[in-house]
Amino acid sequence: MQISLQALKAFDAAARHGSFKLAASELALTPTAISHHVSKLEARLNTQLFVRKTRKIELTELGKRLAQATNSGFQTIALALDEITHIGKLVNVNTTSSFAASVLLPSLAEFNAKHGDIEVAISTGESVEHNQYAVAIRLGDKRMVNSQDILQCDVFNVYRAKSAGEQNNLASLSHIYTCKWKNPDLPPVPLTQWCNQNGITQALALTQYDQELFALQQAIAHGGYVFCSQTLAKSYVARGELCELTTLPVASDLCYYIPNKSALATLPARLFSEWLSNLISA
Repeated sequence: MQISLQALKAFDAAARHGSFKLAASELALTPTAISHHVSKLEARLNTQLFVRKTRKIELTELGKRLAQATNSGFQTIALALDEITHIGKLVNVNTTSSFAASVLLPSLAEFNAKHGDIEVAISTGESVEHNQYAVAIRLGDKRMVNSQDILQCDVFNVYRAKSAGEQNNLASLSHIYTCKWKNPDLPPVPLTQWCNQNGITQALALTQYDQELFALQQAIAHGGYVFCSQTLAKSYVARGELCELTTLPVASDLCYYIPNKSALATLPARLFSEWLSNLISA
């Protein structure tokens, strides 16, 4: 049976207000139009929904049953529309603490300036969940990741803190802050390859953390050297807190990626993904 949505809306408003006049005011129609919609609905259902009196209308028993259903149904629709509208203005970003602190937060004002109507909510954790409504930024093995999902393949080098002395004084390089991932499935940082590539033969003392953020912060705090990715070091270099050595950087099997990037379901999520790709590839 085909029932007009407009007729159901007219009936629902009249049932809630107990008045065709008040229903008409709510729906920006005339009382005659409301009465006409309700009459057509009654004819379609072959039953009386209202008892019409001189100054008011009253629901019949069958009218009460229908009113309960329409009221519940329209409330459900309204809640769903509110939720979808909210999702359409929000980007939930899940990523690691290191990426959030070193890449996202220093540059987020740029995204906000371009898309002021989109709210960005960032949550962190080393185990990242993802869905089609959120942007999950993960660190992984590029050999195991769909190439279309990759944001950046990481390149590593040594950086010195501003107070660490001469940039190219490699002979005195004896201690480095770096990372040893908690996740055994991640490729290790390519420090051995870097040493071989740059002819570093002296033994290096290492202080290792399970997050790059900690290694970066410790190097800055103690005027030391840190072996880390260009992706995370970039913002510290821009602020003058770190300086990249003029050594040869080394490629790694590590990459940042967004799982199922092409399947992101909302426009804000897609806009954020596009902005992020441009940000870290610059």
